[in-house]
Amino acid sequence: LRYDPDRDPRFPERDFHAWDPADSWLPGGGLTTTQSFVSPYDRLAGVTVRVATFGGDLAPGLALVGDRPVDMLALPVDGNLLVTLPAGATAEALGSAEGWARVRLDDGREGFVPLDSLASVTPPASRPAGPLNVALLDADGVVLREASVPIVELHDNSHLTIRFDPVEDAAGRAFVYRFDVPSGVTLRVSDTDTYPDGARDGTANDLVFRPVYAEQPLLADAQVDALPRSGDWVAWRNTPAVRSGTTVAVSLVPAEVPSHSLLARPDAPELLVGTTPGRVPYGGWPADGLAEPGSLGVQTRYARNVDLGGI
Repeated sequence: LRYDPDRDPRFPERDFHAWDPADSWLPGGGLTTTQSFVSPYDRLAGVTVRVATFGGDLAPGLALVGDRPVDMLALPVDGNLLVTLPAGATAEALGSAEGWARVRLDDGREGFVPLDSLASVTPPASRPAGPLNVALLDADGVVLREASVPIVELHDNSHLTIRFDPVEDAAGRAFVYRFDVPSGVTLRVSDTDTYPDGARDGTANDLVFRPVYAEQPLLADAQVDALPRSGDWVAWRNTPAVRSGTTVAVSLVPAEVPSHSLLARPDAPELLVGTTPGRVPYGGWPADGLAEPGSLGVQTRYARNVDLGGI
């Protein structure tokens, strides 16, 4: 059992591939902007924002694949495979996103290949004027952490994660991210108040952002075989209290057992875990590691009554 900040739904950055048309870009670059927030978790270690560079990766035109074949995907990073382009192939570059070039083949098919897989592209008309600098401030304005992102790591229409040494005792504290944005770079903002616990420059809107956290410490663990059972259910009782409003995750992992143990025998019974294949009823969050979308079969019990009036 651990806190799971990556699944916390309260921050404006929620879905990697969703670009809400209601959001917009800050006008131009060469500016400083801030975003205040309250950290729900300890070990605060960075921030993810969305950036654009006004076509700073490449200009539309001919692109040449390098000396190795490259997979063309339907979406950048994790899209479905469309075709593998041979070394030395040519395509028409249309733009870029997430450090990937959007290309069109002679047969009209379009997809994405990594920018670094291309031997040559049409040079862009402009590039970022300098690095993007980020500072983390506490509620009193004291700078706690600083980081700088070099020009070569700033890509058009992309997510940018900036990391720094963790702030261990961050839970429940107010912070401010300060961004010194160079000319030729801009940040994505929500045009509405999508994050009620903070604001951009004290205005009514917010950056599209998500705090980044280092690995969360273990809250509790137990051996499944040692837990009491009720029918098909395993009961895990006396788990520790967790902070209100936070997200936690339960992980089931194989135990390391000695080679002479019964559990190490090939004919030992395997652990069967109840899931909901094809649907995700519990909180709308799919479980990781399943063959198809679904959730673990979970019943959450509480030590006292919970006020549901605000839900």
